[in-house]
Amino acid sequence: MITKKGLLKLIKNPKKFLIDYKVKKSKKDSCYYISNSSKELESVIRLLSKNIRVYFFEEVDNRVDYIGIDAIQLPLFLSFFKELDNSKNLSMEIKNKRYTIDDLDSTSILDLLSKSKSLYIHIEDKNEITTKEILIADIKDDFLLFRSSEIPYKKQRYIDKIPYGVIRLKELNNQYINSNFHFSKPIDIVYTWVNSQDKNWQKLFSQFKNLDEVDRDRFDTIDELKYSLRSIEQYAPWINKIYILTNCSKPSWLSKHPLIEWVDHRDVFKSDELPTFNSHSLGLSLVNIPNLSEHFIYLNDDFFLFNRVKKEDFFTPNNLSISYLEPYGIIYHDRINYDKEFYALAAINGKKLFEKKYKISPTQLHRHVPYCFKRSVLLKMEKVFKKEIAQTRRNHFRDASDVSVSFLYNHYALYHKEAVYMPTNSILVNFKNYKTQEKNILKIRPKFICINDGGGSSKVKEYKEWSAKFLEKSFPKKAVWEK
Repeated sequence: MITKKGLLKLIKNPKKFLIDYKVKKSKKDSCYYISNSSKELESVIRLLSKNIRVYFFEEVDNRVDYIGIDAIQLPLFLSFFKELDNSKNLSMEIKNKRYTIDDLDSTSILDLLSKSKSLYIHIEDKNEITTKEILIADIKDDFLLFRSSEIPYKKQRYIDKIPYGVIRLKELNNQYINSNFHFSKPIDIVYTWVNSQDKNWQKLFSQFKNLDEVDRDRFDTIDELKYSLRSIEQYAPWINKIYILTNCSKPSWLSKHPLIEWVDHRDVFKSDELPTFNSHSLGLSLVNIPNLSEHFIYLNDDFFLFNRVKKEDFFTPNNLSISYLEPYGIIYHDRINYDKEFYALAAINGKKLFEKKYKISPTQLHRHVPYCFKRSVLLKMEKVFKKEIAQTRRNHFRDASDVSVSFLYNHYALYHKEAVYMPTNSILVNFKNYKTQEKNILKIRPKFICINDGGGSSKVKEYKEWSAKFLEKSFPKKAVWEK
């Protein structure tokens, strides 16, 4: 059914409307079939990509229906177009004017294209018309600048080493340039993991508290680790090694695999510091993991990758770690009473250390996303805050005297120019917002999500059930290390 708005478009430009209407209608039609004209146009694009560089936007936004070429190749493109078989009923549209193959005049068409943002290719077959928009880019200062302002990826590094072929824009920066433009060193991943149902863990816990005092929000598991690991395999296959730091037995689904190293607390703590149930203590002891690489990423098991990431999402090409600080999560110890929120107290303690040592007063917390660490920076930081870090490692449970690695490292590294601050797209889910956030996750597909527990979430049955279903639906494929 044509709307009033559509009718006005039909009167103004009948041909363009019919093309747009057919495309929109076909997208809504669940029984959409590929027409002959569509097949013909696809074959033309494939042939085009064998003759010149064709830039694809699909990986940036799979809803788009256009490709790109750079202006340097316009003469080649016209030559290619003129050599095509005119029996395909091909035409080219530039600034709302149609040209058949026989109508093309290279000089005048090139002049038109020099002032155009894009052109359209149309193929007609048995009254069916299929069209493809081709965006035009200019080359300026070694960058590819698409003329259209209504696209998701306008600027990209220009590479002239490839004479022809398909070039996917999202991969361009890393795939076709010299190694000094991207981060090439090995990166490890470290998890800290606990399972409150583990018998050995319960025995250790019972030395200090009754089992009915276990904080279910912090120590229960619904196999988040399994799905977080699946997200790593799916979206960060370049990872060098994965370490899992724990004082629990391996889960039943995990098999032996050369990529994964199971690390016991005894391998990183002194004997008088154990046992520990303190996440702050664990974070500050990661640096002691044997054979850990210089560059590593620290994840809680409720962190998940939800889109493809590259090394440069964690470390810059000039060897700086990336700090993803919250724009809203700030602390002011002289104004707010944080009561027993140990994460805030640990940050406040770190803030006071910076005020005393460096005469600065950092306030930003880290987002609920992976932490990017350099081992050498952690070791330097430990020498500066030796007393406070040693005290935290001796605290078997979270304590008001703790400091946290997430706050200390990021602000220490930023202060010493070992890190750089960057924004990122991430989504934090909790038991109060999970219904709304699920829609946002599927719509935005952020790089990072956190399905967080706390505030009594373990008692909310619906939230736990949703979390388990959502994770299985999002990461259904078994990883190579699963039984």
